[in-house]
Amino acid sequence: MFKFLLQTIEGKVRHDFVFEMEHAIDYQNWRGNQMIAEYCSLEDIKEGCLFIDSDEINEYIPIGTVEFVYAFVDKFIKEKGSKEIKPLNVPEELFEFAGRKIGNYSIENNSGIREKLYHEYSDTDYFYLKSNKCIKSDINSSYNADEIQYINTIPNGEYQISEYIDIVSEYRCFVYNDKLVGIQYYSGEFDVFPDTNTIYEMLDKYRYDTGNAPQAWTLDVAIDDYGKTIVMECHEFFSCGLYGFNDYNVLPYMFVRTFNNIKRRLMQWVII
Repeated sequence: MFKFLLQTIEGKVRHDFVFEMEHAIDYQNWRGNQMIAEYCSLEDIKEGCLFIDSDEINEYIPIGTVEFVYAFVDKFIKEKGSKEIKPLNVPEELFEFAGRKIGNYSIENNSGIREKLYHEYSDTDYFYLKSNKCIKSDINSSYNADEIQYINTIPNGEYQISEYIDIVSEYRCFVYNDKLVGIQYYSGEFDVFPDTNTIYEMLDKYRYDTGNAPQAWTLDVAIDDYGKTIVMECHEFFSCGLYGFNDYNVLPYMFVRTFNNIKRRLMQWVII
C-alpha cells in the first residue's frame, strides 16, 4: 500500500498538486474497491513524522513544496550521506531546441570562464542564470545587460546561463515512461499553441529508457515571436504545478516512481 504525506499550510491545502493528489488517491481507492493508498495531512516534516517507524519509511511519499520534500530528505535520507537533488534545468540533449544561446559552466577562480561569459553575453539584452546544483537558489534570476559584470561576482559553482528572449505563450508538458500524457497552458497567450511534432522530437532526444531522463518529469515549452516551439526548462516530477493536469490514472504513480527513483539515486536503496 502506498502512503502519502500531503502538505498543508495553516491547516489548508495550498498547492494544486497536493489538491489533485488527494482526489487521485480517493479515485484509486474507489476504482479498486479497496484501500490501495492512504494519506495524512502534515504541516511540518521534522516534528510531524514522529509517528513513522524507521522500518516503514520506504512506504511514505512526501507531496508538497520543494522545501517540504527537502525536509523529508534531510530527515530520513541526507543525514545518511546522500547528495542534493539536482535540478534538470535544460538538459544538454535538448539544447538544440532552446532557440537561444545557452550553456553549462563551471565557474572557478582564475579559470578564465568569467571573462569568456562576459564576452559571450555582453551583446544580449538579458541573460538568465540558474544553479545546476540546487533547485531553489537566491542567485537564480534574470539580469539585464547593464548587470553583465555580475558574472564577475557570482560565487564559484555549476551554473546554466542562457539568453533571455521574449515568448508569446508557455505550456507545461507531462511525461511518464517516455510518453506524453498531458499538455497544459501555463502563461501568455492561451490560444497560441505549441507544435506537438516538435515536442515529440524533444521526447525522442531525452528519454528514460536510455538512462538520460527521469521516469516522470515535466517539459516546459514556449512559442517565441517567430512561432517556433522551444524548450524553456524541465523538472523532475515533484513539487510541480499541474495547471489543470489531473489524470488520476497516472498521477499517483508519477509521484511514487519519482520519489522512489530519487531515494534510489541518493541512497542506493532497492525500492520494490
